[in-house]
Amino acid sequence: TPSWAVITFGLLLFTLSTLGGFKKLAVLSSGALLLIYLAVVLALIKLRKRKQEAVKDSFKVPGGLLIPSIAIAAILNTLSNLAKDEISSIGIFVVVVSVIYLLMKAVKKKPKAV
Repeated sequence: TPSWAVITFGLLLFTLSTLGGFKKLAVLSSGALLLIYLAVVLALIKLRKRKQEAVKDSFKVPGGLLIPSIAIAAILNTLSNLAKDEISSIGIFVVVVSVIYLLMKAVKKKPKAV
């Protein structure tokens, strides 16, 4: 659920803030959020193509794929300006969060003993 994601994200950032400096924490947090925004924009493109024929009365942002394309370009431009150590720390953070997600998913799938 989103609540677990927020709690995990907050705990990881709190841990990193106590171990590192504010600048590193700000870069890590903003980089992770940019990756989330990138995933949302990519999902928007996929959903727009999938639901185009299904619902004719729904709201669609004018301009087609122009706005998502501009958003993707802006996000990638911002991420490309990061230093190598910042990119690697964001990558490590994404891996750690992904492992936590997979562990939580595996725990939820375990059948309960009766």
